[in-house]
Amino acid sequence: MSGSSDRLGPLPAFLGTDARQPVAWVRMPTGDEMWVVSDYTLARIVLTDPRFSRAAAARPEAPKFNTANPSRNSIMSMDGSEHTRLRRLVNGAFTPSRTAAMTRYVEELTDRLLTEVAETGPPADLIASFATPLPIAVLTRLLGVPLEDGEQFRTRVEMLFDITFSTPREKAQHGMALVAYMTGLIERKRRHPGDDLISALIAAQDGGALSSEALLHLGLALLMAGYETTVGQLGLAALWYLTEPSLRARLDGGEVSGAIVEELIRLTPAASVSFPRVALEDVRLGDVTVRAGQAALVDVVHANRDGQVFPDPGRLEADGRATAHLTFGIGPHYCVGAPLARMQVRTALSRMIARFPGLALAPGPDAVRWKDGLTTRGLTHLHVTW
Repeated sequence: MSGSSDRLGPLPAFLGTDARQPVAWVRMPTGDEMWVVSDYTLARIVLTDPRFSRAAAARPEAPKFNTANPSRNSIMSMDGSEHTRLRRLVNGAFTPSRTAAMTRYVEELTDRLLTEVAETGPPADLIASFATPLPIAVLTRLLGVPLEDGEQFRTRVEMLFDITFSTPREKAQHGMALVAYMTGLIERKRRHPGDDLISALIAAQDGGALSSEALLHLGLALLMAGYETTVGQLGLAALWYLTEPSLRARLDGGEVSGAIVEELIRLTPAASVSFPRVALEDVRLGDVTVRAGQAALVDVVHANRDGQVFPDPGRLEADGRATAHLTFGIGPHYCVGAPLARMQVRTALSRMIARFPGLALAPGPDAVRWKDGLTTRGLTHLHVTW
């Protein structure tokens, strides 16, 4: 596993050879067809041009690539002023004091988890012992979810991201369970508010800035968006470090820079594709015309490796790139949790390297096991020794 292509692992089948054309018409697992955009410049158009609508993509008749999709009332399915208003509320809840507290908490939690790994001894599975419990604990702390509930929502969120193995009925059951859980959590937080994001949003609702339905869907969006991709990103960053000698030589004994974190997130994004958007009118994308009513989604993996934009695109440039990657999106729907995800990757990788300078993949063919059938990329196992 020395080449960068090995570190990509299995990608969704619809991101095959044809999808690597700048814009390709591709059949999705649902049977619907839509445009897949892997050209970086054209991808930015899909993500930023108001002629491509998330709200239209959330309509029942719109083409779908998954049977589980954000509600039409979710912030992820909104356009224009209503989306901007809700984004402003969420951004306002990330106060400087709360952000600083989360940074300290992530540092302390990371050290505690690594101590448990060391005490258990090698070999260790970094996914089960480190990459999974860290984002769960961070998310529960941020939202005000009891830590003991973390495992409950972990399995349900993973099922919703599955595009191959679970049935629409199973997804619906897990989706309803998450709605019921969030409804109960909001009720508990209303009675006993804390210094957490859900309590802050409840206060915004009490001030008339948020409806009960919008509060519920905001809570669900934050719950779903903040977990699965961060677990994936942590494991993928660790895998790159373990299998790239030049990166090891650069990092051993030193701090992980923000530029290196950005390159890791560019090269091995946990989110392989964007949410689809539907064209509100005919839009020319390169050599094709996306007709009104047709959907387009961005192939993030290959857009991040567009050689026209990123010279020697498979190489990790330790000093960073001049152009921003698309892993967190761009434009109105840019990931609100991106700073928190970056901080977790940088903290986890820095402290892991300092704690285990001799860290290496465990011997044998099963040291690395990939998730399959998900739109999010990641590992089920990453066995290491030291």
